[in-house]
Amino acid sequence: EFVQKYGLSFPMKRIIGKGKDATTEIIGFQPFPEVTQRNKLSVELRRLEAEFGLTPAARARIEVEVTEKPAPVRKRERRA
Repeated sequence: EFVQKYGLSFPMKRIIGKGKDATTEIIGFQPFPEVTQRNKLSVELRRLEAEFGLTPAARARIEVEVTEKPAPVRKRERRA
């Protein structure tokens, strides 16, 4: 919601001149602190997912040996 409202970054400005004649000049852009925190948390979450085998690549490597066919599930009869 924050990013949709304000964007990912804000302009860094330099004040040129003094008093009433002062103007500003954009010298670059800097990410909002909230965006920086979100990016750091995203990296940490990916690291934890990889450590616990929760990434798509890790799930593709899982091999399961099926020894017997599971019994079919019966539908319950309704009681009147």
